[in-house]
Amino acid sequence: SYEAVIHRGPDGTLIIEIQPFQASVWSLADSFHLTQQAMRRLEEAPDVPAFCEAAAQAFRTLSGYDRVLVYRFEEEWHGEVLA
Repeated sequence: SYEAVIHRGPDGTLIIEIQPFQASVWSLADSFHLTQQAMRRLEEAPDVPAFCEAAAQAFRTLSGYDRVLVYRFEEEWHGEVLA
């Protein structure tokens, strides 16, 4: 089984992202606790790089993805990895 997300790029290009489906390993209580921890780390981040790193780690934990990147995009859609 797969999950798919379909959206349009800034130039109108159709983008389809496909990932193998993975059932959630977190209960609602676990998710709530992990979200509270993540929010606390985000609130305590002293600067933008620390905030981005905390956001990437939180999303990685909650989503179960192996790799998570935080990008900053310019107007022309060139990006730079922040975390």
